[in-house]
Amino acid sequence: MVASFARTQITDDFEGGRFRTNVAWTDVSGTTPWRIQITNGVITNVNMGGSYMARSGPITHGGSSGLSLTAGMRGGPASFAYRVSSETFDDLFSFYLNGVQQISTANSSGDLPWRTHSFVVPVGTNTLRWVYTKDNDLFSAGQDSVFIDNVQLPLLLAPLTNFLSSFNTNGTRIQTDGNLQMRLEGQTNQIYVIQSSSDLIQWQTCLLYTSPSPRDRG
Repeated sequence: MVASFARTQITDDFEGGRFRTNVAWTDVSGTTPWRIQITNGVITNVNMGGSYMARSGPITHGGSSGLSLTAGMRGGPASFAYRVSSETFDDLFSFYLNGVQQISTANSSGDLPWRTHSFVVPVGTNTLRWVYTKDNDLFSAGQDSVFIDNVQLPLLLAPLTNFLSSFNTNGTRIQTDGNLQMRLEGQTNQIYVIQSSSDLIQWQTCLLYTSPSPRDRG
């Protein structure tokens, strides 16, 4: 049995010119909130592009600007694009997964080009936090900011209670190579487990499939 997968879901690429309301962003208001800014034609990721990015808030010396997200996740690979433009070694970018720092000091200050940070999140509720911090000296450099874009996370969304999954028998057939082809209709961004049995007593898993977001279908 073979599954066909669609492209990776982008949790937030900020292309609406704002933070997505269905993603649990926090610290997007207050005195030093992160905000959405147009890229002015600078491509943040050669494979995805886009016109908007998130930027840390304006802060004074000794201050910090943080952006957080807490959500239930399926577990698995995650990533985001980021760029740092700051005073080298002094004004730093930090990224934390469940309180553990993920990005080294060597990749957190100075005038750095866009790059992608990839990591793995565990199953369950995870907290991610992006922070830009300035030291107490009176110097600044570059754009004095951190930028992020194309955040990809394996979010676990609540299923719709008014939607029923269905197994389409008209789409079931044995292919010439002996594989079984079937059609399952269900909700996007959910996990479906397909099992088989020869006696209706003992069951074994044939396929574990995560349905993609409709916006990511080619």
